[in-house]
Amino acid sequence: MREQAVKSIVAALDTAGPDLSVRVALFHALGAAGESARRVEPALEWLRADRPAATFAELGARLRAIGRSGRADQRDAMGTFLDQLPLDAPAEIQAAAGQALGVLAPQEAARRLLKRLISQSDAGLGMSSELTLLGELPRDVAAPALVEASARIENQGERLAFATACVKVADPRLGPALGGLLDPRFGNVRWQASEALRRIDTNDAASLLSPHLGEEADLHRKLVMAEFLGRHGFRGGYPYAIEHMSAPELQDAAVEALAAIQEPKAVPELRKIWESSHDLAWNAAAIRALGRLGQADIAPRLLELAGDRRNPLVAPALIALGDLQIGKALPLVLDSLGSRNDEVVIAAARAAGKLLAGPAAKSDEIRDRLAALVADPDASQPVRGAALESLVALNDSRLESALAVAARDGALEGSVLMPRLEELLAAHKVKLTPK
Repeated sequence: MREQAVKSIVAALDTAGPDLSVRVALFHALGAAGESARRVEPALEWLRADRPAATFAELGARLRAIGRSGRADQRDAMGTFLDQLPLDAPAEIQAAAGQALGVLAPQEAARRLLKRLISQSDAGLGMSSELTLLGELPRDVAAPALVEASARIENQGERLAFATACVKVADPRLGPALGGLLDPRFGNVRWQASEALRRIDTNDAASLLSPHLGEEADLHRKLVMAEFLGRHGFRGGYPYAIEHMSAPELQDAAVEALAAIQEPKAVPELRKIWESSHDLAWNAAAIRALGRLGQADIAPRLLELAGDRRNPLVAPALIALGDLQIGKALPLVLDSLGSRNDEVVIAAARAAGKLLAGPAAKSDEIRDRLAALVADPDASQPVRGAALESLVALNDSRLESALAVAARDGALEGSVLMPRLEELLAAHKVKLTPK
């Protein structure tokens, strides 16, 4: 079918008039056919880097189509095209040529893009586009080029492009250059550099970031950084985690930070909070954190809390039981999945994903209920999202059918859940058949 589609697209290009939008759309479609385009002889004539084009828009669409079709025989022609492209050519054409060459010949793309970047720098032109393109290449070829390019970075736009590229590449060789981009006065650059160091995820990367933890103004980002640093032996984030764990919007990040930091005094402090506080938010946070820290002796109390539907601490108790892998909680989880309280259902779904991952844990009823929630158009999006992630974590066979049903729910169009559904549909190669 793809080859038949390619033949139809080529026929349309042969007869297309001057309408630019039509011609561009046809090239996009030709690229979407992927390698099938290479198996149709007439298409090869259209997928040439040296073929003249009347407009930049058509040229850019054709270059991208060459890359997406994987025409390795166009590698040299694409490299020559990029070398001959004026330094001040439209950014769209530079990006299209660089991306196409990056697909066809990553090593060659890195060499030519770095050469172009140096020429841009010598001419006093910006090199943000080249930095961005280098960030799209495989790590092994991108990292050395980015390291060499880092010495030429001069302005804020280039710093941001470099740091963003490093997030994608995440190679330890980039650490020293990223360490110089942590100035708190430049928030966007700083955060991208911090995120790149976090993804590099080495002790050296943590050592570079640790002195700057206190400078981070955004509390959620601070807690994410604290969790990363904690995994590498730095405990400086403990005060922030313990202080902000009662805030609902920060609780997950704070609990993960506490679990990573493993501060010896954390457990006594958390137990004291649970025993002495009359504040539900603090009690809930203490329960969550104690469960995440593996304090299994609290399981009997958690089971009692989770079994009382009227208790306001049901949700944190369920999540803690899941973290502690308490199999006795499975009947309570099943019961809670039928609650009319979204917070309780979400907590039960999260607990189910962890409890059922154990080798001895079995419950088809819970798995069926999770799949039903994903597909239920009357369930809230947070509930459906929590159930979905549990099925994904469990690699459950019910996931694909639940995805197929949810994808047809028109109410989810434009929602925050839809991109995740589309990602999973593609990853699992789910085919949507007509109703």
